[in-house]
Amino acid sequence: MTYQTDGIQFTTLDRLPLDLDSVDAARIAMQTFAESEDIAKAQDELNAQAIATEFESFTLRNGRLMVGIVPKRFLVQRICTEIDAVGRQLTRYVSDIAQRNLRLYRSSLWVTLVPPTHLRRIMSQKWHRDPYEVSAKHSLKLFWYLSDVDDGSGPFEYIRGSHEAEPPTGPGAEDRYISPALNGTLKRSPDRLVCTGPADTVIIANTSGVHRGGYCASRRRLSATLVYTDAPC
Repeated sequence: MTYQTDGIQFTTLDRLPLDLDSVDAARIAMQTFAESEDIAKAQDELNAQAIATEFESFTLRNGRLMVGIVPKRFLVQRICTEIDAVGRQLTRYVSDIAQRNLRLYRSSLWVTLVPPTHLRRIMSQKWHRDPYEVSAKHSLKLFWYLSDVDDGSGPFEYIRGSHEAEPPTGPGAEDRYISPALNGTLKRSPDRLVCTGPADTVIIANTSGVHRGGYCASRRRLSATLVYTDAPC
């Protein structure tokens, strides 16, 4: 399975060209944040939700703490700095995979929480295709699992080969979400990949392809997302 043909490929962290000190620093930052009062408060807030809603808050969106866009939180900023250090080291690696010059566009660490059972999938938990960033002709995402991820902890799912269709363009493109009428077809597709794996599993995907993830039915997920693009600075 290759990025060029399938739109996705897998590896493990120990096979990447990384400085181990940077990796250790990112792990420590993630663990510190995962055990913080912020996470406990977020879980309590989520458990109190009576119905599924698309939160306006930048803090919580159906179980996902939006790390990286809450700059006033000290630990969040520290986490972003640590994962940036890892992401910069991988720029040449992902550029070689994509066969074009990419740069690190943004990075974040995620704690994805377990929602009450009555909450439906929303936002990126639904099948969708990412729009390209403004002025970009190509972008990819690298997902680093920082905890073991099984079927109950929100694995990333991808429809192999779906990246060959023309992607939506611009932030918030209206056609990014796939019609709910196709949910059954996608779930049964022989090209559907459910990306479970142990901690330090790494997924590299062209997310203009059809994908979803982060619906944690039974156990929370810790992960990092690094976004690379060929858009000019």
